[in-house]
Order: sequence, then structure tokens, then C-alpha cells
Amino acid sequence: MNKRNQKSNKTDTSPLGNQKIATLFSGKDQKWLRTELLSFHDSPHVATLMNWLDKLAKYMAEYITTHQLRNIFKKILDIEREIEQQGSNQLRVKLQLLRPKLAYVAARQNTEEAGNLIQFFNEMLKELGSKDSDQLKRQFGSFKDVFEAVVAFHKYHSIPKAKSK
Repeated sequence: MNKRNQKSNKTDTSPLGNQKIATLFSGKDQKWLRTELLSFHDSPHVATLMNWLDKLAKYMAEYITTHQLRNIFKKILDIEREIEQQGSNQLRVKLQLLRPKLAYVAARQNTEEAGNLIQFFNEMLKELGSKDSDQLKRQFGSFKDVFEAVVAFHKYHSIPKAKSK
């Protein structure tokens, strides 16, 4: 292990480590992870979170289609545009209306893994619903960026790789 990796391991106090993705959907680490992701722009663990989002998207590629994730992301972008044009007075309601759309995606997949993944994002939306207005806008920005990263990584992991000769 080189010195740079040793240094980063000493300063990273996240519970993610080498933990398997599936195990993060239960227990105390899930709460930590949701909190860090919702404050993504201010987190000291950005690199670790990005690595985790990459792993999450790779895991998700087996259970959820890119099309379904992009449909949800489109709704998130629609909400962002509405906020820019009309203000944020309906942000809390619009975010909570994403929850049934996530439930629909989980039901379409009909697997426990997809349900766990969607439930994770659902819990993030529940937390957003309890924030004051300024914090809500900031954390919505983090939620949007996190979801965008998941969609991008998911697309990357969903593309069939060419076999090397």
C-alpha cells in the first residue's frame, strides 16, 4: 500500500470501508450513509461516497433498468426546474410525491434487492420532508447530485463490455 492510500485510510472515518452493498440497507450504517449523502456537498467523505455510489450502481444494474432510474431522475430535474421558476414553496410536497414513483419502480422489478434499493432512496426522501426550508433546498441539491451519479454509474455498469482478444 502506498503512502497516499495509508494517509486516506487514516482520515476516513466512514463506516463504509469494504462493507458489502447489500448489508448497508439495514442497521446503523444506513442512517449514517443517508445523512452523509444528504449533506454530500459538505461531507468530508466525498471520495468515499462516490466510490460507494459507483458500487451501489453496479449492484443496482442487476436489479433495476437504466430506463426506470432515468424516469425518476427526470422527475427530480422537473422539480428542480419548477423551483427555479416558481420558488420552493411546494418543494416538500413534490419530493414526497416521488415516493410512490419509487414504489412503482420497486414493484415492477419484483425482487427483494430492488425493493431494498428503492427503500433506501425512499428513506432519504422521508428525511428531506422533515427539514426546514433552507436546509431542504440544500439537501435537495445533494439528493439530485447523488441520484445523478447513481444514474451515470448505473449506465456505465449496464453497458455490455467488449471481450478482449
